[in-house]
Amino acid sequence: MHRPLRIALIVNPFAVGRPGGDHPSCLSRELLGLGHSVRGFGAPPGVIPRAGRGGGLGVLSFKPDVILAYEGLSPAGWHGARMAKRLGVPLLIVEEAFPTVGRTVKRVLRACGEGMWGSWVRRHASRLIALDGVAAEQARALGVPEHAMTHLPGGLDTNVYRPGLTTHLMSQHGVSGHVVLHVGPQVEGRGLEDLLDGFARTIGRREDWRLLLAGDGPGSRALQAHGHRLGVGSQIHWIDRPRAEEMPGLLASATLLADPDRTGGAPRRAVPGGLACGLPVLAAEGSRYGSLIDDRVGHRVSREGVAPWADALRLAATDPQRRARWSRGARALAEEQLSWPAIARKLADVLNELLSEPKPMRRTG
Repeated sequence: MHRPLRIALIVNPFAVGRPGGDHPSCLSRELLGLGHSVRGFGAPPGVIPRAGRGGGLGVLSFKPDVILAYEGLSPAGWHGARMAKRLGVPLLIVEEAFPTVGRTVKRVLRACGEGMWGSWVRRHASRLIALDGVAAEQARALGVPEHAMTHLPGGLDTNVYRPGLTTHLMSQHGVSGHVVLHVGPQVEGRGLEDLLDGFARTIGRREDWRLLLAGDGPGSRALQAHGHRLGVGSQIHWIDRPRAEEMPGLLASATLLADPDRTGGAPRRAVPGGLACGLPVLAAEGSRYGSLIDDRVGHRVSREGVAPWADALRLAATDPQRRARWSRGARALAEEQLSWPAIARKLADVLNELLSEPKPMRRTG
């Protein structure tokens, strides 16, 4: 049994309201349930327990045993490193994938953060918490060694995301039979062309399989036209980006989930939510959650191109027993690794390890 800790969460206030910005609040709730004292800084009151926008004096007066700062290249990372140095306590930087394409303004801001304080923050951090595989790769590129990194997937509520749910979206859009689902931005160059071509070469020629693409984006029209040119337009359905409350039912109603996006831009909830719903996953190696996918829960597509996706779809579609095994494994993985209680327990282990013997990160190269 670990001793209770005083944990300060410092967040980027501009990230709290965006998709995936509930990580600090959900994590703090579970840490409180484990008996720790948690206080948030940088978030509006009520988002994190006893949260406020107070500056350094608030953190100093709280006297935390450890500080978690979200986004090392944001002001929250700089503030967290500054407070950790003054208090002499371990600092953990929590990072999720940043898409490698698009978002020009945010990319400029990140570049500014890297130039102004990025390396300084990493020198004063004891551990980097990577919320997905792309975040880990991006950290390695910045010189963070493997021993200074912990892979801790972003969590979700496995009572909300669970097998057996249904959705009106299927019947509303005339979708029937077995369904390969993709959820995410419809942007050219993010692997959707390979998925469409692979579907057209294989199960798209069968009457009992459909491809459902849920999302929007600048590439929608071009991708729809591409699907019609392939001769399988009638087997492909396009729907708007689902609302948050529609996601669990949509995922649980599908047969397979496909994630071909290697840029880190796929939605945070799609793959973890699909796994929690018992949905087998076909994911590109190098995608946001591709590192979670193996033969227990689905198939990892290791190479780019049409042929690997055609092979993956053929493998999954022709073996119902394999899909049933993947489904059971997906739910088990979600309960063991993706539920908030599991994540909080693992993080508590990391915190106590660091307090026993803090090991600051060192840049390589």
